[in-house]
Amino acid sequence: MMHIYLSALLLCFSRIFPAILNAPIDLNLFDIIAKLQSSSEYSTFSASEIASELPNQHPELAERLERMLTVLASYSLLTCSIRSNEDGNKERVYALSSIGQYFALDKDGGSLGPLSALIHRGYHHV
Repeated sequence: MMHIYLSALLLCFSRIFPAILNAPIDLNLFDIIAKLQSSSEYSTFSASEIASELPNQHPELAERLERMLTVLASYSLLTCSIRSNEDGNKERVYALSSIGQYFALDKDGGSLGPLSALIHRGYHHV
């Protein structure tokens, strides 16, 4: 279990990955996916299903989110699989991985999200 936490912590200190990590943190994507997983009979969700939970909607939101989710999956923050939708088309679906769970709020309200933001944005407003 400690190696999973260390993997998540290393992503916070990455110099290559911060923009793509901080965007979903700012959008609360990890919390949204965790909430969907805990309140639904399904455990994986498409980009459009996740996008529908975001407060600001626009026509390209799901498409943009899809690109972000794919990168997060490539860093093992999410799992990605393929399912057939109602139209019979294939779509990617995502879920929080064990590493990604460290970026969602836990039962005590803690997360690695603020640490990542602090490291990459600093604390100039203090």
